[in-house]
This record gives sequence, C-alpha cells and structure tokens, in this order.
Amino acid sequence: MDQIDLEEANRRNIKILNAPEGNRDAVGEHVVGQLLCLFNQLSKANWEVRNKIWNREGNRGVELKDKTAALIGYGHNGQATAKKLSGFDCKRWLMTNIEMIILMHLPQKPPWKRFLTKQTL
Repeated sequence: MDQIDLEEANRRNIKILNAPEGNRDAVGEHVVGQLLCLFNQLSKANWEVRNKIWNREGNRGVELKDKTAALIGYGHNGQATAKKLSGFDCKRWLMTNIEMIILMHLPQKPPWKRFLTKQTL
C-alpha cells in the first residue's frame, strides 16, 4: 500500500485492498531463508562448488542458535518472523548482545522510510 497512489486509483475506479495477513508466513519463511543463506555463506559456497572449488573451512557457517534477533516492527510480518526464528532457538528482542540480527518490518513511508541510516547505526 505504501507504493500505491491511492488517489489516482480511486479516480480511475480501481479497487485497492489491503490484506496484511495474506503472506505473513511466506515473509517470515523468506526472512529466515535469507538469514540461513547469509550466516552459512550458501551463495558463495554454491558458486565455488559449481566452479570446482572445495573450501570447507572457508565456508563454515554460523548457527542461528543463541543469536539475538532484534525485531523492529512487530506487526503481522514481524510476528511471523519471530515465530519462525523461535524454532532456531534465537533469542528475541534483547538488544544487549553484540552478535545481533536486526530485522525490520516497517512500511516504506514516513516516519519509517529513513529509519535506519549511517547516523543511527
């Protein structure tokens, strides 16, 4: 909904529906899948194996277990992601651990559009 010109859609008689829960589980699964890919260097390892490079030690991953996931935005998508992460024994919402995963499920509109910048990091 953030990227849709609602006034123009209304002017053209185009109905716009909001289904916030429609894909919440898919979003949660996708986020966890991307974290697994990132923490286990799957893209790099995939490229190397396809190019006949076997670097077992260089591609050792990191488990999500006991990592702290700070979810900023706890709407439908944030809740679904938190539920999926609980299956990996991630700590959630504790922002004191140095090894932290920050997951943001925020709309791309003010005041959230520029929520995380170089200055806030």
